[in-house]
Amino acid sequence: MSGPRLLVILLAALVLGGALLACDAMPGPQPTPTVVGTPLPTAPPTDTPAPTDTPVPTDTPVPTPTEGAVRTPVGGPAGPEFMAALAAMDAAPTYSYTLRMELGPTSTRYLLTGSGRHQPPAGYDTNYSALGYHTEIAVISGTTYFRNFGVWKQGLPDAGAFPMGPPPDMPAILGLLTYAADAGLAPEGSDGPDAPSPRHLQFRLDPDGLAGPGGPGLGASGGDLWIDPETHRYVRLILHFGRPDAPADNAGQLQMDFLDYGAPVILTPPALPSPAGD
Repeated sequence: MSGPRLLVILLAALVLGGALLACDAMPGPQPTPTVVGTPLPTAPPTDTPAPTDTPVPTDTPVPTPTEGAVRTPVGGPAGPEFMAALAAMDAAPTYSYTLRMELGPTSTRYLLTGSGRHQPPAGYDTNYSALGYHTEIAVISGTTYFRNFGVWKQGLPDAGAFPMGPPPDMPAILGLLTYAADAGLAPEGSDGPDAPSPRHLQFRLDPDGLAGPGGPGLGASGGDLWIDPETHRYVRLILHFGRPDAPADNAGQLQMDFLDYGAPVILTPPALPSPAGD
């Protein structure tokens, strides 16, 4: 065999051998490794917003001592403070009150005075005096009692029990404030040094659906409310009666002063006369 041909054969053998060595050096398919332990966390979905700090409102209303009944918010500059007073009275402990109601023109003014006590949640005992007549009404555990001409009876009084008309119903009186449409602070300087409290609110009542205490035609148009600056409880309430559609002799006002919050009050049913024949 000639030299050039032998050289070509040797070169081809070297190329083939190198190719085979290269194939032997390449790794074959490897098994998928098993991951042991906690998997790495995945990124949150792209549509989930990142948490942010809640902004603090700049117009936080006056805090209430406790939440009371759900009511329509009262408007006006002092609306939140008025709502705080309503909630405070919902949660108020026992208290006492005095009252003075004046109706009609000065020459023939009807004057009713009285005092009473409140025992939560709905117990009342109120004494009334008007034109020489003395009456007492007590509501204890949902039962009404009334004393007229010195005799106690159970149940709602009939129309003939009060010649001068029934006295105002205290829960209904206080319930009128829940109809307030708006409230504001009394004008600066409107109170003197003997004011019952430095927090003096004035409110307007929504006339829709208001029958008012004291009989047909008597309507409360609004009033003044003095509250304790710390507890928000009532100190003095003055309701103004008389609207354009009400009779002139029903114009006037009712003043209530509240005191002795938390003092012991225990209301017990009165002794009733024995039925005839016993």
